[in-house]
Amino acid sequence: MNWWTESTPDNIKPVPWIHPAAVLYLESLLAPDMTVIEHGCGGSTLWFAERVKKVLSYDNDNRWVTKVIGDNVRVALYDFVGDVSAVNNADMLLIDGFGKDRPEWIRTAHKIVKPGGVVVVDNSERPQYQQALGALSAYCQRPLHITGYTDYGKLVQTTFFRLKGGDSWI
Repeated sequence: MNWWTESTPDNIKPVPWIHPAAVLYLESLLAPDMTVIEHGCGGSTLWFAERVKKVLSYDNDNRWVTKVIGDNVRVALYDFVGDVSAVNNADMLLIDGFGKDRPEWIRTAHKIVKPGGVVVVDNSERPQYQQALGALSAYCQRPLHITGYTDYGKLVQTTFFRLKGGDSWI
């Protein structure tokens, strides 16, 4: 099975579009009373909605925003990450949206997630995110990297950061 089959707004699959090993680990961190914020909505929004109390998803593409709905889901268009940084105290933040604003989301993550919460950054192997990931690291415990390959051989990495002030990874 090809896990990396692109979803479209008209054909959303209720699965995060990240490596299956990272999905398994992500699922182990979830609890029914959690609030999850996402940068980029889609299949992961639907997947989270089945597992947590509340999902707040932000996207700058209205085609996705209008397709991902649910009783415990709030989806909003945003112009820049400053619109979102007022939201804080989330248990988890998944950064997996498209666009050039991903580094700003990474740099702002510690203001969105409560102490001890988790920030998940997909495609963290990409060079354009390294400076922002370094800045986020100052607020976090040692990160956990899950690395794998797409079905066509491309290396991908998802990194999990736990903010200081909470439980350790152990």
